[in-house]
Amino acid sequence: PNPFNPVTTIPYQVSAQDARKNISLQIFDVMGREVITLVSKAHLPGYYSVEWNGCDGKGKETPSGLYFYQLKTDEEVIKTKRMLKIK
Repeated sequence: PNPFNPVTTIPYQVSAQDARKNISLQIFDVMGREVITLVSKAHLPGYYSVEWNGCDGKGKETPSGLYFYQLKTDEEVIKTKRMLKIK
């Protein structure tokens, strides 16, 4: 999803080990502040994707810049990646 404007699709995979655990996918700004939670639910194993429209949790458009998305279970971080939003 790099760079993106104004929408990006974030693919992710849930392993059999993480099946039925609560999976969350959150977006953070460069200062480490949570921008929005895109996913927060239990999943079966498989491949998934979620779309981020570049807005925060209140529906306000975020500025251009570096953002991080983090996929995690209740117990551990599975993946953290960066993405660049350009207007």
